[in-house]
Amino acid sequence: MIGDDTGRTALLRFVRHVSLGTGVICAVFSAVLGGLLVLSVVKLTAADPLNDPALVRLRAEFSKDTGNESLKRRIRVADADARREFFRAQRRMETGVPLVLSFGALAVVALGVAADLRRRMPDPRRLPPADSVLAETAVGRLVVGWGLALLAAAALAVAFLSPALPADDFAAGAGGSGDGTANAQDSAPGEQ
Repeated sequence: MIGDDTGRTALLRFVRHVSLGTGVICAVFSAVLGGLLVLSVVKLTAADPLNDPALVRLRAEFSKDTGNESLKRRIRVADADARREFFRAQRRMETGVPLVLSFGALAVVALGVAADLRRRMPDPRRLPPADSVLAETAVGRLVVGWGLALLAAAALAVAFLSPALPADDFAAGAGGSGDGTANAQDSAPGEQ
């Protein structure tokens, strides 16, 4: 019986260390990703894909030489690139926020489990015969804590394994046929 108690104590100590490590790693990851998302929000709110400096410069050149076809193509490509980057940043935000929340919740649960396991176990000599109830309660807490951790991991798996967004057809749909040539609907009025 003493050997079982020592093994159980060693197991609880191991689970506490694993929980503590998992909690710290998840907390650091969540904090770093949260900081990057804040920077991305600042950049995204300041971004204006229609007034990109390179695009404005190309438009100014085009206003001087309206018949330059290569300049038209460069403007279309620059416009498509600026819009594509803007929408990619929005997609990163849509993916990053659930990750921050999931890892934050996982950190709270793991650190809570580690804190619960750090508490000193009561002296078995002073316990009433119902000490098995206390042991079952501790095991129940472990099961619930790790169950929540697995649920968070499953949520992350769903976030990462969700079907990809449709192929990047932006350049083909709005900026021409995708090969840099213009189609009839993209040309300016009076050029058809």
